This record gives sequence, C-alpha cells and structure tokens, in this order.
Amino acid sequence: MAAKRTGGKKDGGKKGGGKRGGRAAPDGDSAGSGAHDRAMTVSVFGMSTEGYDIARQAAIDGATVFIIDESNPTAIELNAEIARTYPHISSLQDDEPIMSLEPLHVAVSRSDYLFFAPRIRAQLHSTKASTHSLFKDAVEHVKEGASVVFCVPVGIGENSEYVSILQHDTGLEVGSEVSYYYYPLESGRPPPRMVGSADPGRVDGRLAAIFAPDPENPAEFATLAASEYIHAMEIVSRFASICTMLEVAQFVPRESVPEMAVDDRMQESYLDGMVGGLLDMRVVGLSLEDAKSLQRLPTLYAKGLDSYIRRLVDNTKQIIRDCDMRTTKTKVVILWSFDDHLMRGDRNEMCNVLASRLHDWLADVDVYAELPPGIFLTDKPMAVIPCSMKDFELAAAAKAEKPNLVVVKATPLCEQFEGS
Repeated sequence: MAAKRTGGKKDGGKKGGGKRGGRAAPDGDSAGSGAHDRAMTVSVFGMSTEGYDIARQAAIDGATVFIIDESNPTAIELNAEIARTYPHISSLQDDEPIMSLEPLHVAVSRSDYLFFAPRIRAQLHSTKASTHSLFKDAVEHVKEGASVVFCVPVGIGENSEYVSILQHDTGLEVGSEVSYYYYPLESGRPPPRMVGSADPGRVDGRLAAIFAPDPENPAEFATLAASEYIHAMEIVSRFASICTMLEVAQFVPRESVPEMAVDDRMQESYLDGMVGGLLDMRVVGLSLEDAKSLQRLPTLYAKGLDSYIRRLVDNTKQIIRDCDMRTTKTKVVILWSFDDHLMRGDRNEMCNVLASRLHDWLADVDVYAELPPGIFLTDKPMAVIPCSMKDFELAAAAKAEKPNLVVVKATPLCEQFEGS
C-alpha cells in the first residue's frame, strides 16, 4: 500500500573555550575492535533515525541498549537479534515486535552512555524551549561517571546552556563527574569530523570507537566552542551554494530554461536537498543576534527559500494552464519520499508549506511518499511535483505509462519534464 502523507502539522514531544584538541587518545578502553562490550549500557533518547542507527549498531556489537520514546517516558530494550532484523526504526515500529520495557529513569540510571537524539518538531520560535524541556527529561537520572552525547544541532555558544542544565538537574560536575559531548548528527551525511567535548584532553576509548569505528580514521576532539564554530561554518557554506542557485534561477526566462537545465547543479538540486539541515541554519542564525553581518546569511536563505516555494507554485500553475488543463479539474500530487523519523522536521514543515500554498488555488492536492497503484486509472488531469531525484525517477516512469501526465521538477528552475 502506498504511503500517503497528510498536509497537516505534526506535533512534537514535550561556550566552551580553549585550544583545539587532537585525535582521540583513548584512556583505559581500547578503541579498536570490540568497541562495545556486554558490560556497557547505552540509552538513546529519541525515536529518530539517527538515534536508532547508533542504538542498532551498539546492540549488534554486544551492548545493552535502551531506546526512549521522547513522547512517552518508557524505554524499550533493543537486543542484537531485533537490531539485525529491523534495519530502520520505521520497520521496527510498523512490526511492533515483543520487546522488554523499562521506565525511563531505570534505563537512564543504568546507562554508561546517553545519546540525546529526539525528533524536533516544534515551531522555530519554540525550538530551543522544546529542546530544553526534552533534555531535562532525558538527563534527570544520569548517573555519576556516565557520558552524555548531544546529537541535536545548536547555535554558537549554546552548548553551555545544556551543560548548565545537565549540572543543575543531576547535581554532577561536568568534566569530573559526568562527561558531555557535542555530536550533531544528520542522516545521509558524513558524521561530524570534529566531536565537541567539555574535556577534550580526556577521551573515552569506547565512545571514540562509536564516533569513528574505523581505527585507521580515529575521531578528533575539540572544545565545545570550536566544534560549534566548525559546524556553523560547514552549514553556512552548504546553504550559501544552494542560495546562489536559487537566486540566479529566479532570473532565468522560460525560453532559457532548457539551456540552463543541462547544468548538473540545476538538474540534481531538488527541494529535498534545499531544506535538509535547515534547522541547523536557523539555530545558528538565532544565536548570532549581535553578529549582524553573519546573521544576514541565514535570514537571506530563509527568504530565498520562501521565494522559491512561491515560484514553484506559480510555475506549476502556469504550466498547467499552458497544457490547457483547468485548475478546477486538475489533481496535483506532491511526491516526496522523505524519512518521517529524522531528528530534523525540516522536510515535514516544508512539505506542509508547499501543500498549503497549492491549496490556495487548487482544491485537489495530495502528498505521497510513493505513487499508489491505480492512481492513474482516473481520467482526471494530473500534475506531479517530484521533490527529490528518487521521486523524479518514479514520476518519469509514471509519465512513460501516462504521457499526458504533467511533471514539474522541484529544482531551482522549476522545469517541466517532457519525457524521453
């Protein structure tokens, strides 16, 4: 059965300094093979794809693993057999295998390592408050000697706030009684090349092996401040490139679109890639209120993306008219196969925005993760907007079966696919 997405909103759950550290120099435990042993207990707070990937590998490697649902104070114990059977958290949730349950406080109090990787679905203005609340729930029962790994992206200088929460809610001193690391994961992208640490001079070998399983490429550690700067630099650089394409594309006249479309950057940049990591960009911008020049970059990108969504809708409308299709009798399908379990809700949010904008002038708008069987059995005119390369390939195959299908690619040029 095809997975249909709804256009409605989804609810979520409830400075350092100093010199840069070097490569991991493990204390005590070896960072080589067998990084996880059966005496090690790991808890992952959050039913996210990124969190599950960590939990799954730890379970396969022999650790005792708990996954905590951020919307429910209950932990499920993930054993190696189930971890091997279910490669993705969506399959685990769909199948609902029998698993042992523990209260949140029991799982956390037993854990040597707590990874904070919840799904963030709050509105932008309340993102920090929501993350603070979830972090307090996660760390309240952390034991002395444990390590807390913060996997959610934050702005410059903001790890200090979570260090304060950790110390206040546990009564433990970060650095001497409990460890804190910054490790902003993003599914589909390489892991952070620099791990932030409240004490970069002292590295846990087992944790270093989780960060970088390949002993030939050990993890590098830096102060929390340095890791924040590095992540901010990488995220701003990524979006600067995308923003350039969007800004140039809006001036390309329709007659020049086919010529511009041969550029690989224009062909391969879909809406899915434009919004991936948008949360990171926003939190960096919000943390730079006093740095006016750098703060302009996140603001400009947000405006550029909003302008692009309007342009995509307007171009779709014009293409439908050019094809002599009446808007009152045309069905528009947003085809977007993103992962609902990612920590960041950027794609969920932007999908809702696009659907809402289309609904403003068209009554029949649906959002699908894949085209359902039988969707083309109707004679009703139809347009599909694929939002990733994978979605475009599905739409192109559908057009081969239904030549009068209109396909508008969600790329910077918003070009119409004529078929081949």
